[in-house]
Amino acid sequence: MIIALSLGVFAGMLTTVAGIGGGAVLILGLSVLWDPWRALATSAPALLIGNAHRASLFREAIDWRTAGALLVGALPASVIGGTLVDGVPAAVLYGAMAAMVGLALLRSFGVLDITVPRKAMLPAGVFIGFITAGVGGGGVLVAPLLLAAGLSGPAYIGTGAVIATGMHLGRFTGYGLDGAVGLHTIVEALGLAAAITTGNLLGRIIRRHIEDSVSRRIEVGALFVGVGLAVFAALR
Repeated sequence: MIIALSLGVFAGMLTTVAGIGGGAVLILGLSVLWDPWRALATSAPALLIGNAHRASLFREAIDWRTAGALLVGALPASVIGGTLVDGVPAAVLYGAMAAMVGLALLRSFGVLDITVPRKAMLPAGVFIGFITAGVGGGGVLVAPLLLAAGLSGPAYIGTGAVIATGMHLGRFTGYGLDGAVGLHTIVEALGLAAAITTGNLLGRIIRRHIEDSVSRRIEVGALFVGVGLAVFAALR
């Protein structure tokens, strides 16, 4: 559990500094320690609390209009996706997780440039919510939408945290309806949530003392680690 808590601190710190990557790395790391279904079920309430805490830290900068447009589609879709994930083979989950991290790397290097008009936010939210329920790390898909909406800095992080809070609430609800959440899951999740919020606070301190170029390198490095974790988990 010490390794899991350390991953939680790192995940909170990474997302608060770089705006993306923490959830994906956390879920991949937990899937190596445990299994993908347990990792998804336990991370959902932990990331829900962690993102709600991050949103409160950046509450004054949140773009509620953009967040609402995405959540109208993403929240119900993540509930539906959460009820279906239990029947997905482990190899498919690992492959999907690796693909999500790979997309994040392409975005970070400027290879993938997605421009989405505001009127497409709702259908995009449906797709993102459904996918997030199955692989957890939906930040890679949310990030281009927020950037396309012109958000950056605290507004980017705060708005992303609100959206992530809604999606993790949805997938947690879906997992619960599917019977994948028990008392042991909740206890582990509360410990992870405490670790993530600690990472959020550390990340906020670090963010004040580094340049954007440094936070980008941190993001890319963490995502490379995520790809390695996905490959290791799939082959073990």
